[in-house]
This record gives sequence, C-alpha cells and structure tokens, in this order.
Amino acid sequence: MAKTKATKVNELNALTTYAQKAKSLVVSTFNSLTMEDMEKMRKDSRQQDVVFKIAKKTLLKKVFSEMGLDSSRLDSLNGSIGVSFGMSDEIAPAKVVATFAKDKKTLSAELGVLQGAFVDANGVKALASLPNKQQLLGQLVGVLSGPMRGMVTVLSGNTRGLVTVLSAIKDKKSA
Repeated sequence: MAKTKATKVNELNALTTYAQKAKSLVVSTFNSLTMEDMEKMRKDSRQQDVVFKIAKKTLLKKVFSEMGLDSSRLDSLNGSIGVSFGMSDEIAPAKVVATFAKDKKTLSAELGVLQGAFVDANGVKALASLPNKQQLLGQLVGVLSGPMRGMVTVLSGNTRGLVTVLSAIKDKKSA
C-alpha cells in the first residue's frame, strides 16, 4: 500500500526533529532481517537512549539537506536503510549498531554524522570501540585523583617514619 503525502510529510518532520535533537546519528543498511531482529534492535536502542528508525533514502536526503549536509553520500547505499539517533550520548548509536552487526552480518554501519560532519564506516567502527561517556568520566576522575593520592602517600610517609622513630625510642627507654 502506497503512503499518502501526509504520511510522508509526518515521517519527514519526525526524522528532521530527531536529527536536530540528536547528538550523533548512524546510517546503516540491512537486508533480510526478521521482525524479531528489528524489535530486538529497537529494544537495545531504547535501553541506550537511541532512537532507531527505518527511512527511505529520499526522505533521508531531504533531512540531510535541511541539516546542511551533502546528501549525495546516500546514493551509494543499497538495501533498506535504518537510522540510529543518539539523543544523550554521541557514541551510543555506533555502539548499538556495531553490537547488533556482530550477530547479524546483514546489517552494517555505512556512515555517521557527528557534530555536523560526516564520519565514514571506519570512523563509525572506531567510535563504537571507544568507551562510553560514564567510563570516560570514571577514567578522568582516576587520572585527576592520581597526583593527590600520591601526595597523600608521600606526606603520610613522613608521619609514619616519625611514629616509627618515637616507638623505637619508647621501646629503648622501657627496656
């Protein structure tokens, strides 16, 4: 059944809204995925605050044009197209698509948009290999607290040495 013009306009508006609110997006192609696979992909996406939508290439070209991006990059894509919009984390869409693509070889990340610039398929794979935002913040805290921890250890060494000397003097006088 053909879609009406109003339905296409609604889809275009929804895709444009998601693209404008998203911190990053990943465009993937897939062939012969079952409905169960698609539902699992959507469920995994929702858990990471990623919106996964299936889009026609013509609608996606219009969205990219409205974003000021070169829509001709979409011409080389074959198969059905899915778009993952990362709403809270820049790396999350790449991670979701890469994780799902490990199990289903018919899905592959083709390109992404990060901070208003295109990222090729290798760039999307590199993004997927990065730690997520919480892990990076934890690593940053560890790096920043390292010098302070070292200073506390050094300063407590002098106090520990003084206590050891006083204890030795006490033992010598009591003996």
